[in-house]
Amino acid sequence: MKKIAILFVIFSCIFLSFSKNNIILLKKIENGNINEIAYNPIFLNKVKNKKKPEETLKCFIKKNKLYIDFKELKLTQKLYNKHTVTLRYRQIVNSLSVFNSELIGVIYKGNVLKFINNTFKNFQQPDFSDISEIKKKILAKNKNYEKIVEIEKGYWGTTPCYRLRVITKGNLLDLFVDGKTGNILKTKSLIISFDGEGRVFFPNPVCSSGDTNLYDYEDSDYKELQDKYVTVTLTDIDSSGLLKNRYVDLTAHGIAPASQFGAYPVTDYTPGSAMSDNGQYFYGRDNYSFEEVNVYYWVTEARKYIESLGFNILPDPIPVNVHYMIEDNSFYSELDHGLHFGDGGVDDAEDGEIILHEFMHAITHYIVPGIGDSWEAGSLDEGLSDYFAASFGQDKIFRDYIGEWDATSYNPGTPAYIRPIKTDRHYPEDMKENYYLTGFANIHWDGVIFSSTLWQIRKAVGRDFDRDVIEALYHISTSTSFQSTAMSVYTADLLNGSNFKETIGYFFYKRGILNQNYLSQVENKDGFKLYFPYAEENNDKDTYLGLINTSEEETTVHIDYIAKEGCLLLKEKEFTLAPGEKYYQKVNPDEIDAQFWITVTSDTEIKGYIYYISKDKTESAILNGINKLSNTIYVPHIAPETDYWNTYSSIINGSNEYVSSITVETHEGEETAFLNSPNAKYSMNYIEWYRDFYGQQNIQPEKNWLTLKSDKDSLAAYQFFVRKDIKQLAALNLEISPTQTLYFPHIDVSGNYWWTGIVFENTLNSNEEISVYAYDSEGNLLDTFSIEMQPYEKTVCLVQNLWTNNDRQFPENTAWIKLSSQSECLIGYQLFGTLPEEGARLLSGINAITSPSKKILFPHIQSDNDFWTGIAIINTSEYPSNITLYAYDNEGNLIDQMVFSDINPNAKEVFLVKNIFSQDTIENIGYIVAESDGNMCGFEISGNLTVTENGQTVQRQDYIAGLEGINLEE
Repeated sequence: MKKIAILFVIFSCIFLSFSKNNIILLKKIENGNINEIAYNPIFLNKVKNKKKPEETLKCFIKKNKLYIDFKELKLTQKLYNKHTVTLRYRQIVNSLSVFNSELIGVIYKGNVLKFINNTFKNFQQPDFSDISEIKKKILAKNKNYEKIVEIEKGYWGTTPCYRLRVITKGNLLDLFVDGKTGNILKTKSLIISFDGEGRVFFPNPVCSSGDTNLYDYEDSDYKELQDKYVTVTLTDIDSSGLLKNRYVDLTAHGIAPASQFGAYPVTDYTPGSAMSDNGQYFYGRDNYSFEEVNVYYWVTEARKYIESLGFNILPDPIPVNVHYMIEDNSFYSELDHGLHFGDGGVDDAEDGEIILHEFMHAITHYIVPGIGDSWEAGSLDEGLSDYFAASFGQDKIFRDYIGEWDATSYNPGTPAYIRPIKTDRHYPEDMKENYYLTGFANIHWDGVIFSSTLWQIRKAVGRDFDRDVIEALYHISTSTSFQSTAMSVYTADLLNGSNFKETIGYFFYKRGILNQNYLSQVENKDGFKLYFPYAEENNDKDTYLGLINTSEEETTVHIDYIAKEGCLLLKEKEFTLAPGEKYYQKVNPDEIDAQFWITVTSDTEIKGYIYYISKDKTESAILNGINKLSNTIYVPHIAPETDYWNTYSSIINGSNEYVSSITVETHEGEETAFLNSPNAKYSMNYIEWYRDFYGQQNIQPEKNWLTLKSDKDSLAAYQFFVRKDIKQLAALNLEISPTQTLYFPHIDVSGNYWWTGIVFENTLNSNEEISVYAYDSEGNLLDTFSIEMQPYEKTVCLVQNLWTNNDRQFPENTAWIKLSSQSECLIGYQLFGTLPEEGARLLSGINAITSPSKKILFPHIQSDNDFWTGIAIINTSEYPSNITLYAYDNEGNLIDQMVFSDINPNAKEVFLVKNIFSQDTIENIGYIVAESDGNMCGFEISGNLTVTENGQTVQRQDYIAGLEGINLEE
């Protein structure tokens, strides 16, 4: 409840006979005959006959000696769905319909899955009086009956009857009357309800608009609020035009007087004020009827949603008084199963999240009458209501808070809110912490610990998690604890198919509520592997995973999402990829509030990449998947300019073995340090190097690179550079091995727009001579010279400074450079971005290329009107080469190709994808494969062309991301 709950115990017993090992789930016997029987579908997994569904049902009836004459049955409906065929019959006796009879057979895999028999025996002989006399009698007794328009003879049960269709004011009725006496046997309304339209807040005006400058102003319907209304469909409205249906009653019958609860009533309000004879319910918030429409909509939709999850919980309907009292308070009462809203500050019934909070109290208290016998149980009750308000409220802007509209009268925050449902408060040490709005501990604030955990799970796995939350309520007591309820949520998921147990166990463990026994272990799978050492899905960033089956066989793909602690975070995803097919999706549709990494296992070798993009489209990076684990990881650069840069590495133990030692060699006097993790199986360590390792020591920039060594082939890693002062991101794949030759394929220092920086190291404990070569785009050698590198020396500089630092002039028109050594000693990478005077918006990084090949994959293509993709290819062979580009769609179909002929040795081809392929190709392209008759290397770079500002599309580039081409010959 928002502030109070009134307890009244109601006992309800439901008897259900069920055993998962029994073939029969339900069996009802009446007068010695089967009235209803249902079978467990697990046992009906073989087709025993190929008869038509009707014949299958007849055989079943005969086998069970049910003595039903099919000559007396008429098939009225035959429905097919994915799994079953449903047959519905009506009984026909003496050529007359038995109106309330029904025989149902549900056929599943050639068997009767469910059978219901509502037929009758021992019928009276038809004996009907004159219908005109019966009509006169009925119309005389019922003055509101206007006209009888249809008459049919039949049976009601075993009694001969007339079915009369009667028009009344605002309704249409079926009357079943005794055919002899004219006495009414049954009345049925044919107009159960109707749908209308009304104006509501969705879920409140602050959430829907993002405007945090809205205030109550004494219920004023002022201009800034008038465009915040949303028109919705109001379903199932009673034929009277009053806002009531089988879910909710806004005329509030059964609501106890406010004085009974120590409250002051709103004296000038009469429940049921909203009424329409044309289905239109459009009121401003300065009219009491607006809150009735608002509550009618939210409670009706919430109850229908709960039913869609498989639960029918509350009595029909629940009474609601939207202006129950003048206090700023609302509550659910077990006394009348009603919702009571207060008008203090912002009227509570104006805020959809407050309505949903109170509605969830109704659900919880109806399942667990009297819940709240302990502090934790009371906190849980509040946390569940906060969670449901967020889950069903559909707030897209301030989704981690509830009550942003209601709270404007007492919380000065931006936005104002009653409570957050995303916090890092931890159990049990943060229990009974003072609530920031009141200054003392209360169950509402401690409920946030539980709601925050549910919210983490919900965002990670989706809305279907609500089913587990509701199911768990059937397993808890009035004095339940956080641990007991969390276990019940976990158990409920097992009952519902174990869809989310990995995520449930993990987040309750992280919160301190459940122990590590609830964590799901990673299964060691055989097959080809790809490792992605970091993934991120949160309020700031989205992550996409791209996988391409480069083999000629169909392959089964398994994706494991692994938390940093080495346990499963999400349920494994499994699918197949046809030859050439590409999978490209967001890692998670919503948000995962945890650091994690991904491993992909497949039957045949596949290639893949991971793509990070900020939600505001200012930061992005693309990294290739790592296809093998190593015992050595080189970290080529830790940015010393700590006022500007953070340097992160995500390091995983990707093996299923414990690692006993991981050393970090700093190459500063051979200093060696130890990492505490990853020392467990499948664990991850996410390090900000200066903060977490160096401890802010002043390390000389020429020395700050590292080597990580493990006692097993177990490691893989990514590295990220993040600017502190502006939004920039660059990333590197640390699948690096020392080599004799490094290719830096992108050099651009002209035009006062771009800068290019390079980093390279001598990884050996010896002096090494390094040759430097500069080429133009035609393959001409522009300059060459040699430098000597000291043991473990690192060079980091703008590319032109590599020349000026050695008393040479940087050659104009340099398109790419190469470094060469006699020893396998070199590692390196390059960064490129826009200069500060150009806003320093763009930044990207790629590893120096070490392994030219004749076949290269460019996996990520964006070339529509809002994005661009460029590709650069260098012919690294000694002879002219022909290079062919093959464009494929995501299904692996070749849709276009382009040939570059006679490319000079060391020449570089640069092109935009949209400039070399047709528009039809661009609209369908998924990836590109380059093939050459000589060795080549290449990379791709993608970026945006437009941004959205104030709802308008603006031509401006805000991010780029680079990726080395993937060698398909390895």
